[in-house]
Amino acid sequence: MLAELSRLLRDWFSIGMMHLRRITMSSPADLLLRLMNYSRMYSPKPILSWEDMEKRLEKHRRIYAFFHPLLENEPLVYVEVALVGGGSVPASFSEMEEGQELTSSPVTAVFYAIASTQAGLRGLTLGEFLIRRVLDELSNDGSIGNLSRFVTLSPLPGFVAYLQQIVRSNTPTNLSLEMIAAIKCIGVEENFAPR
Repeated sequence: MLAELSRLLRDWFSIGMMHLRRITMSSPADLLLRLMNYSRMYSPKPILSWEDMEKRLEKHRRIYAFFHPLLENEPLVYVEVALVGGGSVPASFSEMEEGQELTSSPVTAVFYAIASTQAGLRGLTLGEFLIRRVLDELSNDGSIGNLSRFVTLSPLPGFVAYLQQIVRSNTPTNLSLEMIAAIKCIGVEENFAPR
């Protein structure tokens, strides 16, 4: 019975049924209020006021969400993106907030918060597909300029330190040798010291 229900949910909420929408200050107020409530549960920095909402939706900030046709103003999963200029990638949400004033065209899209809003849909890969679709959307948006980098701020506190510990230790882990080699290859031990 549970397996059948799970299969039905996968079919009803498959990626083919999802509609991507960019959320703006012109979006319906009930949608914006829902997003504020969800951000209090899932975002590294919650949207606490209409002023905060305006900041999250200003020219170089974006929020995109997947919607199901039967749930018109109910975001099922959303992602927050900042478009930043300059040569360096922000290492934290605070650093990204401080460097928000752009003096040139953005070159980097920073995906900094993603959340599935419906507990019953956890386990479906909507977030992965959302990021891919948003990446395509941003790449094809002529009003932005030429984005050349797409990065994410780690949503898992302590994850980099955990990877560093794996790389530096000789203790057995559940990670394959290939995964450990890949972690070493991206330079976790040299370039991504936790802050």
